[in-house]
Amino acid sequence: NHASQSAKMLMIVVLGSLVLRLSIGSLPMWIDNAVLQCVVPSESMLPTLQVDDRIFVSRNPLYYPKSGDIVVFRAPPNAIENVGAQADDLFVKRIIATPGQKVSVREGNVLVNNVPLDEAYINAPANYRWGPELVPPNAYFVLGDNRIASADSHVWGFLPREFIVGEAYKIYWPAGRVRSLQG
Repeated sequence: NHASQSAKMLMIVVLGSLVLRLSIGSLPMWIDNAVLQCVVPSESMLPTLQVDDRIFVSRNPLYYPKSGDIVVFRAPPNAIENVGAQADDLFVKRIIATPGQKVSVREGNVLVNNVPLDEAYINAPANYRWGPELVPPNAYFVLGDNRIASADSHVWGFLPREFIVGEAYKIYWPAGRVRSLQG
């Protein structure tokens, strides 16, 4: 009877160890599927993001961008054609307008549905005119916070939804810059 209990306990410990090992072994794969780590490559998002900031990007398949969100996306065809981006390049920009909204840029102001955006996050106002245009279904208008030095929707057009990798939600390095990018 004692030997039978010992065998059961040993079996529970072995099974528990196996389940734990399999869980820990699949954790990196789950994290890689849910979170992307990126390095900011350019000054296009100054002052919000600096060159070489490391950011976490949520890859939630149910995510639908909202105005103000910072997103990471693969180079859309128009960026490949107009600014020489490569198909596997990743961009990071801010969502300015969503499907069905009218967007324009004039006299340093970005207007969505004829209302100027309050943009405390920008480096400097835009020095160009764009639009007005209606954002098509399943697309977004994105701009860098460094409006004067950003290859974004004002250069290559609307961002198709299928190119969005996810929402940038946190700077995790360098240590002195760690902070949330949401809200």
